[in-house]
Amino acid sequence: DDYLDMLYQVSGKSEKEREEGLKLQIKGTAMILKLCKEVMFLEQLIQNSTVMGALTRVLQEEFKKSTELTFNILRIFLAFSNFIEMHGLMANYRIGMLTMKAIEYEIKRTELREADSKEKEQLLEQDIRDLKANKNNLDPADVQQQLDKIKKTKEKDDLNSKRLQRKQDK
Repeated sequence: DDYLDMLYQVSGKSEKEREEGLKLQIKGTAMILKLCKEVMFLEQLIQNSTVMGALTRVLQEEFKKSTELTFNILRIFLAFSNFIEMHGLMANYRIGMLTMKAIEYEIKRTELREADSKEKEQLLEQDIRDLKANKNNLDPADVQQQLDKIKKTKEKDDLNSKRLQRKQDK
């Protein structure tokens, strides 16, 4: 019941309240996911219409807001799908359609992230070319400092991109 209550912590008026609500939803889905690791809880969970309704509602409404929340819910549904007996109940909640919708969104998100990454890389390369072209007019220490700054920015972007890619690949 406590985990279910966390799923209903949607949003408030302010951005901070919405973030807090989203964090509670992520925590609630993570706790339900832990329950799914025990086979004896799976049947109870899937037959609990309140839990199933809340999970499908949250997935339908919030899948664009948090990949972690989406992935938690999809892993819960994956645990259910391992048992043929549960397929009918899952079909009643349109879980297949919701899953495909979330996957399509993640594919689009990845494509957009790759395009942004390429654009940023081109801008950084242009900055490097500009610095090298104007290095005679600038102090060598300033040029090196700018190059180091660009290098750090590129490394940070690459690290973030790899982290997101690993998470999404799971």
